[in-house]
Amino acid sequence: MRKKMVCRILLLITVTSFSIYAHEVHHTQKNISFSQGFNQQQALFVNVTQDVYQAEENDNVTLEWTFTTGSNTSMESLQILCKLLSDDLDSVLYHVRDGVEVPESQDGRFEGRIESDIDALREGLLSLQLFQLVPEDSGFYRCDIRSSYGSDFGIGYLNVTAIVSPLPDILGENGLYIGLLVTAGVVAAAVSAVVLSYIGA
Repeated sequence: MRKKMVCRILLLITVTSFSIYAHEVHHTQKNISFSQGFNQQQALFVNVTQDVYQAEENDNVTLEWTFTTGSNTSMESLQILCKLLSDDLDSVLYHVRDGVEVPESQDGRFEGRIESDIDALREGLLSLQLFQLVPEDSGFYRCDIRSSYGSDFGIGYLNVTAIVSPLPDILGENGLYIGLLVTAGVVAAAVSAVVLSYIGA
């Protein structure tokens, strides 16, 4: 029980730290000009619905961003580029060009593991479901979005914890009962020895 409580406290501290860091990274990078042709304008705003997503290995998770849209927004003007950020090489998660999904841009590690809701884009919602999570999916996910309203981006953090197999309990509950019986037997034997020695005296 105490071990579980310690693990939960450590996990809470870790997730909180990631949440604060993701928030700071997001607002710091807002002041940096976009790369890959994204023109920074503030008529469009992108927000991640959660700063930190917590999941376990083999689980599924839905990453979501909201962005400014309206009656004047056309799908043809919509450009989206979502990546898992890395120190070495970013991995493309999702790509939309001129309102059309571009699956060939997707990194091989995500092939067959991403499901998007293209219709939700019209309502200003970018929803990406990622299946069969692995610990290597952990990291910062950034989505750059550009439309006729302008351009902006949002960053969220995904933390995937590996499944740790518990140590095998060879005896289980029966082992506890056996241990208690053995202990009781030893105590009974000791008491009997004392009684017999007393009688013999």
